[in-house]
Amino acid sequence: MGSLGMRQIQVRATNDPTAKDGVRFELHEGSAKVPDDTLESAKTKNDSKHNDYHEFTFRLHETDVDLLFQDPPNAALTTSNGDIEPVRFVGNRKALEVRNWNRDKSNSKFDLNFVKSDGTAVVFDPIWANQNGGV
Repeated sequence: MGSLGMRQIQVRATNDPTAKDGVRFELHEGSAKVPDDTLESAKTKNDSKHNDYHEFTFRLHETDVDLLFQDPPNAALTTSNGDIEPVRFVGNRKALEVRNWNRDKSNSKFDLNFVKSDGTAVVFDPIWANQNGGV
């Protein structure tokens, strides 16, 4: 069992009264915006074992909204298969490490849950596209 590598994902949040909870989110990996806020990961028969996992760090970046990740275990919730696990906070709840244990080819809706400085909950719900190839 082991990690298939750590990916760094920037979560950008801006005030937007037309967006859900008044906050517009974007995901970026490196300098590129993640298309459709859909993270893709894959395990194939050739390069991983059945019990390997993908690791991601979601880091608040370039935000004009005062947000923190909610306390565990509610910082990241899977709404489809339960295979996305919050691991730990980094940087005083400004970053969250998660593991994706999903072994099936599927799209998984998941939530990143934040709290504003006034205690208001804010939810961001991107998609995880597992392109797993029959491990």
